[in-house]
Amino acid sequence: MPLPSRISDEQFVHLASQAKHHCSLSGKLFIRVNENPAKWQLKWFILYQNFLFYFESEDSAKLSGLIYLEHSVCERLCFTNLKDSENKVSMR
Repeated sequence: MPLPSRISDEQFVHLASQAKHHCSLSGKLFIRVNENPAKWQLKWFILYQNFLFYFESEDSAKLSGLIYLEHSVCERLCFTNLKDSENKVSMR
């Protein structure tokens, strides 16, 4: 079992700047809004090591958030329209 670790906000900001220059993948993805789970927002995501950083837009310098991907499982799903995704998306 992995040991918990603490990372400061400054370290996350530094990792995000590294991600912008040395990313594996980047692009726009939809993410659910916390206040209204039925609403989705389009954000700019960058995959770097085992972190998925997201920003308001591609040109945005301010980090909006990150998702730690350690021990996560991803499945590729293709939809022809967004309404299909409401009933078929599953998280593990």
